[in-house]
Amino acid sequence: FATFLDTPGHAAFSRMRDVSARCVDVAVIVVAADDGVMPQTAEALDVARDRGAAIVVCATKWDLVAPSARAARLGALRAELLETCGLLTEADGGDAPLVAVSARAREGLDDL
Repeated sequence: FATFLDTPGHAAFSRMRDVSARCVDVAVIVVAADDGVMPQTAEALDVARDRGAAIVVCATKWDLVAPSARAARLGALRAELLETCGLLTEADGGDAPLVAVSARAREGLDDL
């Protein structure tokens, strides 16, 4: 049984994120590849950690990143997650997978 909760990133939805996180075992934190880590990303991660949820980071809009720049962008996202949120991804020895996804191009969906 899976329940998907999607909360808008706007700060006005902070309470909704907090209440929603009470019933999750796995939190999929969505980060747009073209935007990077936003303040609400850090907030969502804090909520997931407080609830003891496993964390998966999904880098969306991967089709907007040029193929030649993808490795560098993934590295930059990992560094941003560590610096801004204190999150160590699997690639760097942590527990959180970072999965690059493009719904439009149907890339990475099976990996997620």
